[in-house]
Amino acid sequence: MPERSPNARAAADTTDRPRAASTNRAGPRAPERQRTSPSAATDASADPADQAHRPMTIGKTRAMDEPGLLQDIADEREIRRVLMHYARGIDRRDFELVRSCYHPGATDDHGSFQGTVEDFIPWVQTALARFDTTMHFLGNVIIELEGDQAFCETYCVAYHRLVGVEVDSIAGLRYVDRMERRAGRWAIAHRTIVVEWNRVDDVHSPGFGPSYTRGVHGSDDPVYARPPLPDRDGLVD
Repeated sequence: MPERSPNARAAADTTDRPRAASTNRAGPRAPERQRTSPSAATDASADPADQAHRPMTIGKTRAMDEPGLLQDIADEREIRRVLMHYARGIDRRDFELVRSCYHPGATDDHGSFQGTVEDFIPWVQTALARFDTTMHFLGNVIIELEGDQAFCETYCVAYHRLVGVEVDSIAGLRYVDRMERRAGRWAIAHRTIVVEWNRVDDVHSPGFGPSYTRGVHGSDDPVYARPPLPDRDGLVD
């Protein structure tokens, strides 16, 4: 028998072998791995003792049908009112309103001031005297309720117009508060001002005409009077 070429021998070897069962051209499929959600994996490996000391997160909320949800909503509403009243009290120089945002004996860390609310009120009165006007804008608010305590973080951009100088001093900061409910009333037990940035802007303001209502300090500001109802033509009485 004539000797076959190497290519012919390879072809014959392939032809002579028994054919294997048909498989997918991409090769045999690997067994599918059992899927586990990230939360399930975390919960399974987490130490209960560590979880007890883990800070609360935004995702830790009540289900819509869980008992206590309405109370949480009411508590958050009252806490937000405290935050808003503080901003109004500072900007309108209503220092009794500012005082009402704190529990008696509450502490405040304002950087250049650290002490109780009883000492904070006269200090902030003096500090604000060098500003013609201020405006505190509150932004993101995160409230973490824990029974009769709440831990709050509130973003703020504060504008300060200096007296007699066309300059605005602007600060980006956060109020980090521990609120407490005492005798059914939510108020600040401790506040820390956390500063992020500041800048000073020159101001070129054309001002307002005499027909505009201007904001003032104290109880003469329009916010303390109930606005009149519009007449049928939509004009204010």
